[in-house]
Formats: sequence, structure tokens, C-alpha cells
Amino acid sequence: EEEARSTWQKVVEKGGGTPYAQWSNEALGHLPIVLPPPRPKPPRWNFSARTGYEFDSNVLLKPDDQSLANPGSPNANRFTLGTRLDYRAFSGKTWEIDGSYEFQQTLHDDGLDEFNFTFQDFGMNARKLLRWGDRSVIAGVQYSLLPGFLDGDLFSFSQRWTVSADTRWTPRTRTLVFDRMSLSNFGPDGFRPKDTSRDGFYQDAGFIHYWYPRNFRNYVFVQEEFNSAFTRGDNFDRLGNTTRVGTHFSFGERTGLDVSGGLRFGGYPHFSSLSAGDVARRRDFEWDLNVSLTHQLTHRTAVRGFYRYMNSVNQNNFFDYTRHVGGVELVITASSA
Repeated sequence: EEEARSTWQKVVEKGGGTPYAQWSNEALGHLPIVLPPPRPKPPRWNFSARTGYEFDSNVLLKPDDQSLANPGSPNANRFTLGTRLDYRAFSGKTWEIDGSYEFQQTLHDDGLDEFNFTFQDFGMNARKLLRWGDRSVIAGVQYSLLPGFLDGDLFSFSQRWTVSADTRWTPRTRTLVFDRMSLSNFGPDGFRPKDTSRDGFYQDAGFIHYWYPRNFRNYVFVQEEFNSAFTRGDNFDRLGNTTRVGTHFSFGERTGLDVSGGLRFGGYPHFSSLSAGDVARRRDFEWDLNVSLTHQLTHRTAVRGFYRYMNSVNQNNFFDYTRHVGGVELVITASSA
């Protein structure tokens, strides 16, 4: 029946005005109506929670040059806790508006309570499906309110706006272009605010491009972005860029491996050292390596092991450091039916 339906449909489309098209159309009229399967209704809300334990070799970001470092051990273990809720406030044929809330908490041992960090993100995200020639583009605007606390005291308060465009240039690629803009305040400005204040406008603009194989279960990506900061304190004015490459690879149905690496450059054109022993201009070269292995235990739970290596090299030895972070976490997800 389906083969006949397909054949008659082709005759109707290609043989318009002929008796064959008329006969085929009549035959189609006698077949039972077949409705397309209904589109799955998107979940109204999505919730995730994670908790874990990790080791950090350099919580204090101590310089590699021990003669410049303050006394005391820089490493510590910490518990981590995080939750996120996304709620679909509006959904139409071409519009989606979501509200979101995210919470993160770290708890250090080894007497480093002053580095216990609390982070919150109150967000609103609007997306619209547009047509650009024969191509679909998803345009997005996101607003986030981001308070951060160190050991219960306000550390930072930021407002961030992100505009983006998401499209596919070929069937198995995806490109996301974005521009993140933040107004940030970091509390006390030090004894010389003109040099030491980090309050100001931060911007990261760039793109992420993905390549997928036929099954779409794996991918490779490259990311490039331009970074800038225009701050109240001259020492934190910054111009630079970040390059990242990475891949996701699935093993069977339940296990996935993620590997990525990045190189970040930052120049500080107005930097003036506050120390007579550190007279060089500040220019950062930072690179990192990230590896994580995630295994799905059940439909809604997963366990993840991860390792991160960070290395910062600078003209100023005060800012040279290495850091190793590794740990394991349990992830739980839930959503509306």
C-alpha cells in the first residue's frame, strides 16, 4: 500500500494535466488517510543536580617561583554541589522563551574556607527561528544576573548579555556565533583603585564550529573568540584572544569521552606593577587540557570523572603558575513528561 501511494503521488506531481495524473489522484482518494506522527511536546522544565569531590593542586594560584610565593600549602580537596532549573515560559512556532536558575557551591578543607565559593545565575533566554535565504537561523538573546560570594561575603556582581546566531552551513555541521557582554563589580577596589580596580566592561565575541559524522553521536569542534576588558583600574585593561579545539566520542550507548584544549593570550597595555621587584609589562599565555569520561548509570543518573591541567606563563614571574584539578561527580537529571 505504501509503495503504491508513493508511486501515485509521483505521478500526480510530475504528470499534472494528464489523464494519468487524474487517475492517480482518484486512487489516492480511496486510500486511508495517513497522518504524520505528532511532534514530541518539549518538556516544560528540566532539572539537573550534581555533587562531587575533587583535588586542586593550586587553589591560591601561587607562582611557580617559590621565592615569590607566600608560605603555606596551596593545595586542597573540596566538595562541590550544583543545581540548575530551566523552565519554558513560552513556546510558539518560531519563538521560545526560557527562564533559568543555577546554583553552585564549593567547600574546601585544609583551612581554606575563605575560598569557599557560592555562585548563582538568574537567567532569561529568548530564541527565534528566522529564515536567511534557504537557511534556518536561530537568533538568541540571553540575560543573566550573576552574584558570587567568597565564604559568605559578596565577591562579584555581574550583569551579562549574550546575543547569538545558530545555523547549519551543511547537513553535518553547526556554527554558533556569539557576543557576550558583561558589566561587573568586584567589591573593594584596593588601596589604589586607579590601578587595582577590576570593575568594568568585559566582552567575549567569537564562534564555535562543529563537525558531525553520519550518526551525529560524536563531534569535533573549534572555537575562536576575541576577549577584551575595559576596567576602572588600568592594570586590568585587557586585549586578547582564546582558541579551543575538542572532541566528543561515544563508546556504546552509555559512555562518552570529552577532550579539549585551549590557548589564551592576554595583553595588558596599561599595566604598571605595584612591586619594585616586578617591572615587566604583563602579558599572559595560558593553556589548558580538559578530559572527562561520563557513564550513564540509569536513564536519569550518570557518573563523571574529570581532569584539568592549567599552565600560565608570563613576562612577570609573579603570574606564572601550574594547576591540576581532578575529581569525580554524580549527575542526576529530571524533566516534565
